[in-house]
Amino acid sequence: MINYRRLGLAELKEVARMNAVSFADYPLCDEIRNEFIDEDGFVDFMTEVFHVYIGAYYKKSLVFVGEEENQIKSFAILDRPY
Repeated sequence: MINYRRLGLAELKEVARMNAVSFADYPLCDEIRNEFIDEDGFVDFMTEVFHVYIGAYYKKSLVFVGEEENQIKSFAILDRPY
């Protein structure tokens, strides 16, 4: 069973890394990936990018995580319509 709750600020880095790993193979990232020697360096960089991106929404939007057995499995950013 998945439980949903608001993201805690201390969990922001974990969610950013999950996002980086999930989207690392998207074609949109190909040009950026080519600048890195290995996949780990690329994922570390994208983790920092997503950390800033999600952090920017953290205070002005609602960020939820889906947990299963106390592990974050998903997240969503609900942006206000205004």
